[in-house]
Amino acid sequence: MKRFPCTKCGECCKHVHGVKDLDRGDGTCKFLTAENLCDKYENRPAICNIEKMWVKGGQPNRLKYFVFNAMVCNALQVDANIGEEFRVIL
Repeated sequence: MKRFPCTKCGECCKHVHGVKDLDRGDGTCKFLTAENLCDKYENRPAICNIEKMWVKGGQPNRLKYFVFNAMVCNALQVDANIGEEFRVIL
């Protein structure tokens, strides 16, 4: 696995409460489009890029880091009643 398999549900972008330069004031990222896509995806901040945060954080095991992030993604989706077709599967 080279990249984290984002399913583009947009739910993580709705939980950026207080993140400077991202939170539009209601906890949602100001770059999230109506289609639940990132308006700055190719140039998104490191905090929005799981691969970059893995490198930056110095985590020793990439798979464990991805598994943890997949668990968080899936939990956010369950809480938001997002369909299972968006679940992250590693």
